[in-house]
Amino acid sequence: MIRFQCEVCDRLKRPEEAWILGFAAEHLGVTQARREIAVVAKWDDVRAIRPFAVHFCSQGCKQVYMDKMFGEAVPEAATRAGKSAARAPRRRKSKAA
Repeated sequence: MIRFQCEVCDRLKRPEEAWILGFAAEHLGVTQARREIAVVAKWDDVRAIRPFAVHFCSQGCKQVYMDKMFGEAVPEAATRAGKSAARAPRRRKSKAA
């Protein structure tokens, strides 16, 4: 038997409840680390057992998790205004000698 548990409050999911499903990942490079989470539109039991799946019983628990993963919450207006500034810098190609 598989039981789904909220990542934040440890509450167990009941079959009739609609929960939030996401996938979290952390990429560690030599010079930088990057964390990301992708939230899917609808709960799916098959996808919920995949590696890196994260489960939330509510929007509040999802927000607590995101705040812990990414630091303080960014105001929505700032994310809309600074989308182009949030891109990662491009790598320069090395010149062959």
